[in-house]
Amino acid sequence: MIPRSTRNCTASNAILMSPAPLIIVTMANERYAPGLGVMVCSALLWAEQKSVVFYVVDGGILPSTREGIVSNSERLAKSHGIDVTFRFLDFNKIELPSLVPLHGSMIPYALLFLPEVLSESSVFFVDADIVCNRPFPSPQEMETCYSSSLLAACKDPFFTSLEDDCPWKEQLTGEERRLTYVNSGFVWMNLVALREFRLWERFLELAATGMSMRYHDQTSINYLCRNRIHVLPQGFNNLFGKTDWRDMDIGCNFHFVGAWKPWMKDCGAKSFVAKTVFSSVARLFGFNDDVASLNHTTDMPASFLIGCYLKLRLYRLIGSRHAARQKHILEGCRWLKSSFPAYEARLSSRLSNLGQANISL
Repeated sequence: MIPRSTRNCTASNAILMSPAPLIIVTMANERYAPGLGVMVCSALLWAEQKSVVFYVVDGGILPSTREGIVSNSERLAKSHGIDVTFRFLDFNKIELPSLVPLHGSMIPYALLFLPEVLSESSVFFVDADIVCNRPFPSPQEMETCYSSSLLAACKDPFFTSLEDDCPWKEQLTGEERRLTYVNSGFVWMNLVALREFRLWERFLELAATGMSMRYHDQTSINYLCRNRIHVLPQGFNNLFGKTDWRDMDIGCNFHFVGAWKPWMKDCGAKSFVAKTVFSSVARLFGFNDDVASLNHTTDMPASFLIGCYLKLRLYRLIGSRHAARQKHILEGCRWLKSSFPAYEARLSSRLSNLGQANISL
């Protein structure tokens, strides 16, 4: 639930007692399938609704992988008393003649097109590289309290205001330039309002200007939906390892942003903390392949720790900006030692309370 201090209205008891189905939209291809499997299971683990529907924008997931994710999730949902439904959307087959594929795919446009292909009143869009560690807000409460908002999302830690990532900043007022810029990894979408707003048509008009966008979905929705975006508590989308480790509460969602992902074997030693967290969660959900066996220890290799410490001292001596990076890596290792055991215990307790024995993919 959203803390009461952040609500702009009071929902009735009837709404709180009769939650609507939780509808989650995500997207993935075969390369992102391990993240998808863990995201889906973690969302089900913390769901407080009795019915959950997953729309998966499919960019090329193998049938066997898809079947494994669905069956694994159904077993978890059954133990939780949840009715779960999967609907896969082949977005690449949708003809968008005025747009060109990005990296060979039309999926980067999917978030903007969702109001046109879904009939629901609202949905949560969740990136496949997120591990959910808290319940979702009540869909009915969101629709009641934020009916005038187009979107609800969390602040982006890299861009503090709209003007930081806006090719059309000349068209903004001074006040609009200072609006909060949000991250598109975890978004509540008011589909009714977005259809009335004509989001897709407005985006096509925007794309026709030929301006280069850093992120086609995130850059454009921040600009187009400005003044009608509700800012969610940061715990719904905490960019793992990208912010101060002191803010990395074990009860917040972990978003593994960036080109590398913790389930990819080539993501490098510097990603030790992220790999350890992800592989542990995958193991708790019963994944028994290489995804869950990346790392089962919180002990950072001594050679790597010594190397980071020596680099930190050297960079400080020469005044290099790389010193902050090495310091951040070492602080991540300390977080792993101090906070991660409590995080694992929290997940294990939640699974045990659900009567979960052993899920195997």
